[in-house]
Amino acid sequence: MIITRDPDDGWVNVGCYRVMVYDCNTLGMNISPGKHGRMHRAKYFEKGKPCPVVACFGVDPLLHMIATRPEPYGKCEFDAVGGIKGEPVEVIEGEITGLPIPAYAEIAVDAEILPDLGDCALLLLCEGEGKGVAVALDQLAVVGEGRRGRLLLQSAAALLEAERSLVEAGAAPEVAWAREDNNGDGHAEVSVRTGALTVTLDPEAGGMLTELGYFPAGLDVADVLARRFEAYHDHVRARAAEAESAAAARTIHEAPSAKEAGLDALLAYDGLRRGSLIEGFFDDGGDPLDPVAPWARARAVVGAERLDCAVRDAAGGVVVVLSRAPTPKAPVTLEKCLTIRDATLDVRYRLRSTSDRRLAGRWGVQWNLALTAGSAPDRYLDLATRPSLGSSGREAARSGVALVDEWAGVRLQLEWSPAAELAWGPVETVSVSEGGFERIYQGTALLLVWRLDVEPGDECLLGATLTLARR
Repeated sequence: MIITRDPDDGWVNVGCYRVMVYDCNTLGMNISPGKHGRMHRAKYFEKGKPCPVVACFGVDPLLHMIATRPEPYGKCEFDAVGGIKGEPVEVIEGEITGLPIPAYAEIAVDAEILPDLGDCALLLLCEGEGKGVAVALDQLAVVGEGRRGRLLLQSAAALLEAERSLVEAGAAPEVAWAREDNNGDGHAEVSVRTGALTVTLDPEAGGMLTELGYFPAGLDVADVLARRFEAYHDHVRARAAEAESAAAARTIHEAPSAKEAGLDALLAYDGLRRGSLIEGFFDDGGDPLDPVAPWARARAVVGAERLDCAVRDAAGGVVVVLSRAPTPKAPVTLEKCLTIRDATLDVRYRLRSTSDRRLAGRWGVQWNLALTAGSAPDRYLDLATRPSLGSSGREAARSGVALVDEWAGVRLQLEWSPAAELAWGPVETVSVSEGGFERIYQGTALLLVWRLDVEPGDECLLGATLTLARR
C-alpha cells in the first residue's frame, strides 16, 4: 500500500501499486498511468522536487481493500475507512516525509522518489535507520531517452539470475535441455541451457526463438513484444483526424494529446509473435523487403508452420534439428539445424529444390532483438555511421553486423554466410502516459535476404552465427 500527498492541495492518496524486491536494499514500484499516486509524483517532478512516499506492508484488511478502490480525485482513502468503521484511522507522522502512516502497519518504508531518472519509481532502502530514498523506475530504472520501459525486463533479469545461481550452486547441470509445454498453449517448446545462455524455441512456430537470455548481463535479448491493438489506439487515430481541423471542439474530459505528430502511422499490428529466426520464401522481385513487416509479400512463412523437431546432446552444447516438407507455394525441403554452445547460437539451413524447375526467389531470415533503448547514442549498430538501434537502413552484400549496448555492457555479434542483404528497422508502437500518447521502442528487426537460384535436385547451404559477449 502506497501513500503520497498532493504538493499543491495537500490531500493524501492511499493506493495499491505493485512493489518488487530487487535486493536487500532495493524495492521497485510500478504506478500505472492515470493513478492518483502517479499524478502526485508527476507534480513533484515538474517542480524539480523529490516525491515523498510511504510503502506499507501488513495493514488493516479494510484499509487495503479501500486502497484498491477508485476514490474520487481529492478524496482520501483514510477518510473512507474512518466513515465505514465509525472512527478515525490511527496514524503516526513519518520522520522523513511527514506523511500519515497507519500506526499498526507491520512494515512502513518512509522514503522519497527522486526525479533524476525520469519516468520511474525505484525505492532504495538505506541500512541501519529504516530510512529510504526512491529513485526512478516505473517499468525499468534506467536513464536515457527511448529506453525500453517494462518491469518485465527486471523480472526477466531476476529469473535469469535465479537460474544461473542454481547452476553455480550445483543444483542444476550447466548444459541441459527439455521439451515440454512451458507456456500452457498445449504444445511442447524446446528449452536449452548452457553456461551463458538460456534459449527457448517453438517448433509449432517454425522453430522461432522466443527466449535468448544472456546470464552475464541478466538480459533476454529476444524479449521483443509483438505490436497489438490497445483500446486507446482509437483515440490516437481520432486525434490525428482532429488535427486536420483547427475548429475541433476540445474539453477537459477528452483523451490525452499526442507528444508528436504522425503517431497514427505507427499503429500497425503483428500477425506473428516477435521471435527471432523467422524465415520466409519470397519471389525474386526487385522491390526491397520491409525488415519489420515483410511477411505479407512472402510465398511461404516458415514462422507460421509446424516443423518436425529432434534434439540431441553435443560436445558442450545441444543440437536442435527442425525440418519442413515442400508445399505447392514453396517447393523446397528445409532442414534448420541449431547448435547452442556457451554464448553462441549457430543456425545452418539446407534448402533443396523438389520441383522439376529451377528454384528462384529470395530467402529471408528475421531476427528481432531487444537491447535497452532505441534512440540513445550509446546503443547502436556497429556500422560505419554507427546508426542507432531505433534507425532504419539497408546495406547490400554484407556478411556481419554487431549490435552494441554500452550502457548494459553487451555486444551481439551476428555473422552469416554467404553474403546477404541486411535491412533493419525499429519495432515501435504507441503507448500512453500522463503526458500523452508517445512512441515506444520495443526492439530492432534485422532481415537477412539471400537470392536463391537452385537447379532441380540441387541444394543451397546458408548459415548464421550469433555470439553474445560482455563489452
